[in-house]
Amino acid sequence: MYYSSNMFHALGIKILEQKEKYLKAQMTVNNSNCQPLGFLCGGASIAMAEILAGMGSMALLDDKHFPLGTSVSANHLRAAAFGTTVYAHAKAMHVGKTLHLWDIQILDADDKIISVVRVNNQIVNKRS
Repeated sequence: MYYSSNMFHALGIKILEQKEKYLKAQMTVNNSNCQPLGFLCGGASIAMAEILAGMGSMALLDDKHFPLGTSVSANHLRAAAFGTTVYAHAKAMHVGKTLHLWDIQILDADDKIISVVRVNNQIVNKRS
């Protein structure tokens, strides 16, 4: 379940495609996700990646389990300017019983890499 007012909505993320072990999303660089100089904030890129990894893991789980992000590693390679749109491709690299590993590439409209992010999700039991 996703609440109507959360980081997903605050950043302006839109899901374009979702399949098993894969998501594609977009985000326009705007006032809610840029740094003071008018470029996409690295933290917003990381948040986008972790959100997509969480959504991807949730789609793979039954209603008795949920994912918790336990590790995020990111490399920022290029800037994205205010007003441009970035695209994230999130792919599950490992789907185990207790751990999911996701690889997320954030690209510009010319398919140039903005950021590469890895997210580990620990799979835990829901408490009643």
